[in-house]
Amino acid sequence: MEGDAFSLVTFLLAGLLSGFCSSAPLGPINLWLIEAIIADTVKSLKWFLLGVILVDMAFASMAVWGYYKYVAGSSYLQPLEIGAGIFLLMLGVFSFAKLKKDTGQDLGASKKSPLPLGGFKHFMLGMTICGSNPGFLMFWLFVVNFINTSLDLTFTLLGNLIFVLGVGLGDGLWFSFLARLVKKGLNLAKPKILLGIRYAIAFAFLGFGVVTIWHGLMA
Repeated sequence: MEGDAFSLVTFLLAGLLSGFCSSAPLGPINLWLIEAIIADTVKSLKWFLLGVILVDMAFASMAVWGYYKYVAGSSYLQPLEIGAGIFLLMLGVFSFAKLKKDTGQDLGASKKSPLPLGGFKHFMLGMTICGSNPGFLMFWLFVVNFINTSLDLTFTLLGNLIFVLGVGLGDGLWFSFLARLVKKGLNLAKPKILLGIRYAIAFAFLGFGVVTIWHGLMA
């Protein structure tokens, strides 16, 4: 049934489900989303997530078209990963600085982002954090291999394009679901609880930064 309507729908659903699952694990990306919503910086968040989704789609494209071999042995991955780790440490430091300023104030009143970045820089931040994590590429290699062996589907040009489109839709679906969940929680949570969550996120940024740098140095 290669190339027929059923196969194309299967490719779309496989991409959508895989994109949803690739974005779901707790990490710097989802933590940034939660922090941005609590700090009420949705405009910056949209730019950040656009960068994340485009890179995730690029990783999926590398997997289905076989370009991952050129990336896997690249000498640029190590400095990129170390740089991303340093940036995560900066996120933690700036988050703590902003929390100190917000202490005793209305947490929902702040309109500034966790970092003093414009839209384009948020976009680049999303691309960097997602692109510096080799786990995303490994995930997509597993997914493509699973589809080839277990679903009895052969990737074609049109199938590849529809699969990658589904990945982007799945990413967007997860981030939209998480954003709605967080916004609903904000209406129920007390200011002290929100403050505690933001402190936990700031510590998590520092932790992820240290782990990312260590992994980059050991690579």
